[in-house]
Amino acid sequence: MSYNYLSALQARGAIPPFVVLVSLIGVKGLPYSFAMERGIFEDEAGILDRDQFHFSEVIIEDVPDDAYEYARLIRPLLDQTANAAGRATSPSFDAQGRFRVRI
Repeated sequence: MSYNYLSALQARGAIPPFVVLVSLIGVKGLPYSFAMERGIFEDEAGILDRDQFHFSEVIIEDVPDDAYEYARLIRPLLDQTANAAGRATSPSFDAQGRFRVRI
């Protein structure tokens, strides 16, 4: 998970900002599941319709101590990956915008 990696970088003296970039390559026709643990979001899978997806970067000015706050920061990226699977937004957030998956 990028949160653990960025936290470790910062703990070792790396100075933010950090940029999180995601691309999916060679994925056309593959199922994209939002399942993070058994039973959650299993019914919300989609099929990827392109071979490559390149998502916008997210700039992290400072890695928060709270992983749930970090999830809120990268929500635009999570929403973009959900869009790639035909979803309007990531199912990982509730109606109030709180990350609802155990980290």
